[in-house]
Amino acid sequence: WRARKIIVVSSDLEAAFRTSGKVVKVYNGINLERFSQHGDQQGWRAKLGIEATAFVFITVGTIEERKGQHLIVEAMGQLHDAGVACHAIFVGSPLAEDDQQRINAALARHPAVAKRCHFVGRQSEVAPLLRSADCLLLPSNWEGFPRTVAEGMACGLPVIATRVGELPAMVHHDIEGLLIPVGNVNALTAAMQELAGRADRQAMGQRARQQASHWSTAAHVNSITNLYTAALTPDT
Repeated sequence: WRARKIIVVSSDLEAAFRTSGKVVKVYNGINLERFSQHGDQQGWRAKLGIEATAFVFITVGTIEERKGQHLIVEAMGQLHDAGVACHAIFVGSPLAEDDQQRINAALARHPAVAKRCHFVGRQSEVAPLLRSADCLLLPSNWEGFPRTVAEGMACGLPVIATRVGELPAMVHHDIEGLLIPVGNVNALTAAMQELAGRADRQAMGQRARQQASHWSTAAHVNSITNLYTAALTPDT
């Protein structure tokens, strides 16, 4: 209550603090030089044994129930049964033992896709992994402003994500990607199949890149600096 301003990163948080009259929404910033389309796009494919022409999905984040990585495994199984060949890279480590068990159970139900689901654990350099993929997935139960989506879009990836948090403002349906309901494996599978077959997916990726250009580190720093400057300026 002593604060002059409360800075938040999403509309949900903005609504939670709105009655204070102090809330300001400022999106997270990303390094657009580090996260870009420029750089090695085949290194991780070669390392994981993925053919250069294969369609690759990627998801980045701690493996936990709310992030929905187990749903991606289920969707991969459905795609395999439908004759759609693709790969999925999972970047991140399990939050708890039951999160790993949830992944293991999904793989047990769909053993045929085990060799197409690549779990690489936590990585200090995510940009090369993003550049190796064709589409970013984030089927979360809830989010604020997910930095991983901004980083993937900056690398030119179209996105498939749920309609939660700030995602509908980040990814406009059928423009920079596809939005799906929470917890719906069939919708996730359908979106993955649709995007993998779309002739305009590269154009979607370029629109995603353009959208991400608004979330630069410089823009973030400038917004925060202006807020501090205004707060420290004596009232006249």
